[in-house]
Amino acid sequence: MSPPSLSSFRARDAAKDGEEARLKAIYRGQPEKVKTALAQWEAANPAPRATVQDVADYIDHLVQVAGAAHVGIGGDLDGITSTPEGLDSVAAYPRLFAELIRRGYTDEQLKGIAGLNVLRVMRKAEAVAVRLQKERSPSDVRIEEVDKAAASH
Repeated sequence: MSPPSLSSFRARDAAKDGEEARLKAIYRGQPEKVKTALAQWEAANPAPRATVQDVADYIDHLVQVAGAAHVGIGGDLDGITSTPEGLDSVAAYPRLFAELIRRGYTDEQLKGIAGLNVLRVMRKAEAVAVRLQKERSPSDVRIEEVDKAAASH
């Protein structure tokens, strides 16, 4: 089985959107019927799943665009509804790294992608925070006020 392409994800999403619009037209004012029928459609038309190779392809693309020193992976899987096939948890990361090794990534690149790139950025952010704390006192401005000020410009 070949890995699903981005177009297969988009085609499935478009078909789902079309089905949802059709159901809303049929069941006007009956959102529970729409929800039930759409759930049945989704069960009969499961979304394609990405593979470890797809994730490695994406990492390859990011490395080409931004450089390996600017790529990292994380394990924040809370709230997602599906994972790539073979990468159900961080415990499966060795599969991804085996694929990256097969593709010729160096040990230094792999260390960076695994976490050292993120740590480097965090350390730089901490250094900027320390510098700024010395230059000025903390602000008590709320984000809503910043957003309001930005919207008025």
